[in-house]
Amino acid sequence: MSQILHDIVSSPSSQTLLKSLTVGSIGLFAGQSLSYNLVIMPSLRTIPPLTALPVWAKSYNIGKTAQVSLIITSLLAGLPVYSKTGNVFFLMGPLVMGAIIPYTLGLIMP
Repeated sequence: MSQILHDIVSSPSSQTLLKSLTVGSIGLFAGQSLSYNLVIMPSLRTIPPLTALPVWAKSYNIGKTAQVSLIITSLLAGLPVYSKTGNVFFLMGPLVMGAIIPYTLGLIMP
């Protein structure tokens, strides 16, 4: 089984797909995060806290699903690319993405 997986990951077309998934998921994560910080949060600051809190909680829960999916995608796609190519960027990018989860659980999660 591991030989089959190795052969699949080693093919040039698979490497291209995995690289695209890694970079794409990190880019989408960054875009969603910027949108949240540049649009949603400033808008929430303009309304009373008792009104803003449920809206923030709802948007947090909606974004959580997408963000976690993007983190997992970057990890699952980037680490095999690093393993095959030795390119440190495909190790560090997914690891930094993975580090977001404990940060969020410890400091941001409502």
